[in-house]
Amino acid sequence: MDSYGKEKTMRKAEKKRQFQRTIGALLFCFAVLLLVRQPVLAAVPEDYIPVEIDGTDYTGMFSEEGGEDIYYFNVENSGRIILTATTEAGGVQYLLRTKMGMQILEFSSNEEEGTLEKTATLNRGTYYLIIKSEAKRADSYSFRLTYLETPKFSSSKKQKSGIKLNWDASMGAKGYQIYRKIDSQKWEKVKTTKKRTWTDTKATKQNTKYQYKIYAYNGKQKSEGSAALILYDSAAPVLTDVKSNSVHTLTAYWKTVPKVTGYELWYRREGEESWQKVDIPEKKKDLWTLFYVYEQKNYDVRIRSYKVIKEVTYYSKFSKTKRVKVQ
Repeated sequence: MDSYGKEKTMRKAEKKRQFQRTIGALLFCFAVLLLVRQPVLAAVPEDYIPVEIDGTDYTGMFSEEGGEDIYYFNVENSGRIILTATTEAGGVQYLLRTKMGMQILEFSSNEEEGTLEKTATLNRGTYYLIIKSEAKRADSYSFRLTYLETPKFSSSKKQKSGIKLNWDASMGAKGYQIYRKIDSQKWEKVKTTKKRTWTDTKATKQNTKYQYKIYAYNGKQKSEGSAALILYDSAAPVLTDVKSNSVHTLTAYWKTVPKVTGYELWYRREGEESWQKVDIPEKKKDLWTLFYVYEQKNYDVRIRSYKVIKEVTYYSKFSKTKRVKVQ
């Protein structure tokens, strides 16, 4: 290579290095910008008082000059907080806020006499309960916080005796209420229990959509409802016949199933382990022809139906397998 060629090559290499350095600098600046934009959560001040949210009673008293007491607690999972407060005299204000300062609820003991009870829905995070004296006098107060965690289903199983439901324990729960919805009917309460498992023995119909929600309760208070659990048991279609009406083809015939989205036709040549599948997204279809299959070979064929609900696919069991020899 002559001197001109070497110089040209060196210039290209230097430009490439400059480009790489520029990209690196831009990426570094972008990363710093992201870090700067992240909110910094301050630690809980040392003079704030930690409290439990399990129904423990707390008491306090203001001096003759009034003042405020600030308590805090943490929530791990979403649920409902119940604040029960009692004052000997009016003039005490209760404020519940997030760590970032967002107001959740506010009320004063002047609003009602006796014991007051307020509820609010919370998500995971740290919360401050601020109790203020609205008058410059020695007011006493007492309160308790009870948290009802929103229940979550842990598992479900469709069996001959019905649908078996299981769920995790919810903080603060004394028991659970189960609601059911069948197809487009209204929600109805079907069970109250202190256990964490229940079998719906009436949920035995096929081609029926069953939905369940569970609520935790503690006395008269009830949690938010769980996310709806949807179960659908599509009936398996009956494969009535499989024929080879012409060379290199086979045709499957079946009885249609109501309310389904479509069918899956599975087939394999004799001696093969793996199945091949054809999706048939037509609920009224009752036959399907496969072309270009091997002649003079035996094929096993089976079919199942499926139902799509909110982007989730529910499959039936497979039909009995039938064998046909291709012409």
